[in-house]
Amino acid sequence: MENEVLIRAWAFTPGFIIWNVWKERNKRIFKNEKANPQKLYDLILKQIRETVSTTVRNIPEIPPSTMELRALKLLGLHKIIPQGLGKKKTTMNTEKDCWQPPLKNYLKLNIDGASKGNPRLAGSGGVLRNEEGRIILIFHSHLGKATNNMAELMAMEQGLEILIKNRSSNVIIEADSEITINSVKRISCGSKPEKVSNHWRLIQVYQRIQAHLQGLGSISFNHVRRNANKLADILANQGVNNEDCMMVQ
Repeated sequence: MENEVLIRAWAFTPGFIIWNVWKERNKRIFKNEKANPQKLYDLILKQIRETVSTTVRNIPEIPPSTMELRALKLLGLHKIIPQGLGKKKTTMNTEKDCWQPPLKNYLKLNIDGASKGNPRLAGSGGVLRNEEGRIILIFHSHLGKATNNMAELMAMEQGLEILIKNRSSNVIIEADSEITINSVKRISCGSKPEKVSNHWRLIQVYQRIQAHLQGLGSISFNHVRRNANKLADILANQGVNNEDCMMVQ
């Protein structure tokens, strides 16, 4: 098999299956809840599609074989490869719209927060990947009742905690919330939490973020569009659904 899209898909598939089956097993044992099998199947396929679409940077030059095309359609990935491929290599997405791998020897953490109101039930999520786009770990958490801004900020806090726990350095942190990225940049440059926000709850989170940053090495922050942060968005919304989970590859 030489198709880059399928190679990526098969690499990610076992991890997503194990992760989701494990969560379903825990729900059945501890909460006596059973998910619809079709819903679970659709969720796994969605996670695979979003991950592959953000890690395959170029459309394969060689058209897929009949068997490869059948597999691509089964996974819902056939739309990534358009009909009538020319000889010239085509870039799939613009840099701003597509997740981009970090530089060599760097890691990239994408985080996101989600709230179903202002405030309503909220969740956070994130994914850490290396220079090859390989997933190092993924996480999502239920935050209870929170605003969108609080959810985004708590996702940042949780991401930093995970980086410290895993002794990670040389990390680029991305989020699609410009407010969160700009405010944490100010904190990282020495601004006092009280200068960044006048809300006592947010100030407390900024104080913890400030403490976490002191325990980390080279960290930079980058605002990206939502399309470049799709997997983190999916994970944050799973956190809204009262689910806490972390999986390390």
